[in-house]
This record gives sequence, structure tokens and C-alpha cells, in this order.
Amino acid sequence: MSSPPKLSLFIPFWDEKESLPVAIDEALRVFGDLEGGFELLLIDDGSLDGSSEIAQRYADQSTLVRVLRHPRNLGYGAALASGFGAARGEVIGYSDVDLPTPLEGFLDALPLLDDEADIVIGYPTGGKKPVHRALYTWGYHQLVQALLGLSVRNVNFSFKLLRRSLVERIELSAETGFIDAQLLAEARRVGARLVELPVPSQERRFGSSHFDSPVVAIRTGIELLRWRLRP
Repeated sequence: MSSPPKLSLFIPFWDEKESLPVAIDEALRVFGDLEGGFELLLIDDGSLDGSSEIAQRYADQSTLVRVLRHPRNLGYGAALASGFGAARGEVIGYSDVDLPTPLEGFLDALPLLDDEADIVIGYPTGGKKPVHRALYTWGYHQLVQALLGLSVRNVNFSFKLLRRSLVERIELSAETGFIDAQLLAEARRVGARLVELPVPSQERRFGSSHFDSPVVAIRTGIELLRWRLRP
């Protein structure tokens, strides 16, 4: 059996046929020659628009790419949990398929895990969100601070890099975007060392975000409340 790669990066997606090939090409460009090895996991959360076939073509062409499929859409939390469960790397990270920040930032974060951090989380600099998205983000951030006491700059930004040893010590059960906050709360529970890293924000090039909905925001908030109030 071959030794585990230095880095596993996973990208969850659901009906993202335009964004997906861009994200895959970029990941292979940035990490394809990484010293210590690299694997790219594509977590297909029940896509029906042809994204599945695109992902499989890449996996057939490159030994660095693996695909994990959900039989139906299970939600962002389930997609991230599948990624963490399937990743084989010594270090595990994830990014959204629309690449909210350039992937080179993960190369900057990797050395921080060598001696001063168990988890590195990015917070975006620059860029502007639509007013309603900014309001969702602000309101959710206030709720997370009040209920969980997580005093980080951005809870949900999809730039997180963890030691495998930390992943193996935490429990993730969330089905919604609450999984980002749950991850940080669990990391704090086990005494993990956390470092925040500024990373440049970049705009989505194709389609629209599945998170851009009041229904999704409400479901995420409800799951947060239920987890906080659990017995």
C-alpha cells in the first residue's frame, strides 16, 4: 500500500457543471507537484446536471483525482463529513467549488501546521457581497458568537486546513452549513491550536450559490440552535 499523501484537498459540489472543471484544473495546477504527494477528492452531493460525468472523466484521466458520490442530495454538512472521512492525507483541507479564494493560499497555510497550528482557517479580504448575503453572514456570525463563543473573523469561509490527527479527534454531525461552526467548536473542545490567515476574496464566475437563500440560512440557524441546546 502506498504511503498517504501530504495533502488531501476535497471539493464538495452539487450541480456545478460550469464551475467544476475550473476548480479541478486549478487544484491540479497548484498542487499537482506538491512535495510529499497530493490527492483531490470530488464530493458529488447528488448532482443531476452532468457534473458527475465531468468529475468521473477527470478521475479516469488522473491518479490524483478521486470521486465520492452521494445517491441523492444530502446537504453541505454531509458532503464535508464524507470528504473528511475519505481523505487519506496527513493534512486535510477543503474549498468550495466556486473557489472563493485562490488555492495558492493553502500553500501558505501548510507551513503553519508544521509547528504552530492544528487548524488554519482563512478569512476573506477585499471583495463585496450583495447586501442580503452580507446581512445573512453578519446575523449568523452574531448568533455563533452568542451561542458558541467562537470569536473568529469568519466562521463559514471555505478555507480550512487541518492536521489529520485533529480530524480523528472531533465529531461532526451537521447536515447544513453549520458544520463549519461545529468544526471550530469541536476543535476548541479538544484544545486544538487555531491560526487565522487573511486570504483574498474572489467572485464566483459561474452560476449562483446554493447558500444564497433565506431558507438555507434559516435551516442553518435552526441546526445551530438545536446543537447548542442538545442535552
